[in-house]
Amino acid sequence: MSIEVDIFIGVPWKGRNFRKAAREALEDTFYDPEFLAERFNGRSKAEAKSEEISSEFLQEVSRPGWSEVGRFVDTGRKSPRFGFDQVNTKQGLVEGYREDPFDSGYDEVFVPDDLGLEASIQEPIELEEYAEDSSSQVYLGENASDSVNIELGEVLQDYVEDYCPEDPVDDGVSLAAMASEELTDQEIETVLVSRDLENISKSIADYIWEDIEIETFQNYSDKKGLTSYDEEQLIGDSPEVAGVYIVGSGDTAEENDLVYDRVADTYLRKWEISPDNSFKELEKNNSLEA
Repeated sequence: MSIEVDIFIGVPWKGRNFRKAAREALEDTFYDPEFLAERFNGRSKAEAKSEEISSEFLQEVSRPGWSEVGRFVDTGRKSPRFGFDQVNTKQGLVEGYREDPFDSGYDEVFVPDDLGLEASIQEPIELEEYAEDSSSQVYLGENASDSVNIELGEVLQDYVEDYCPEDPVDDGVSLAAMASEELTDQEIETVLVSRDLENISKSIADYIWEDIEIETFQNYSDKKGLTSYDEEQLIGDSPEVAGVYIVGSGDTAEENDLVYDRVADTYLRKWEISPDNSFKELEKNNSLEA
């Protein structure tokens, strides 16, 4: 007689990657992944950029059901970000992670390539060995080197030992090198990177540009005395400043008159704990009980 054992499942706690993971992890549950994702992504992000979270939103997320599945987290914005916490399902406990997804004891975990790498590396890494031929190049300044596409999933597999990747869950996005359309032949002085993806973004900046300074969007905006900012707008407003940021459809970049090179493809993947690792854990537990 077989015994069903609940499993521990990790998903990104916010954003488009939560939406993609939740479609599978929360399938056949009471919770509507699309409804939750709208709150944890667009709505919550807008609230976090405001000086004060609206009373309407606070009332909404404090209603029965909301308070059990979500939580506020300080992400460095003006206000805390509301994101996914955890829910119990027939399949197992589904939890939103913020730290290293491969070091949290999950049986299954949905991990974007870029965030997985950021959690797995302690400093920028060399990307040249992972480069593949690409069909188009975008001019991004006099000090930009020739570059070709990087598949971040291939890089990540070199840093993960205890989990085995499956196929991507959904369409990918790109970490892109961005610069203002007003840039002609001048050199780029500074490249801005996301604090959440600092090391992998620095790796991309070093791969694309030569002899540049790198700082985070947040530090740059603080120095400029800005009380709020959008990443692409910061780049568009300063032609001597470039950036590394996520590109999906590219609409936001185009709205801010940016050209961009989709340097590194990043997908959400489901990873399962490897059989060898599961056996080691079982063996360790048995030895402790003996």
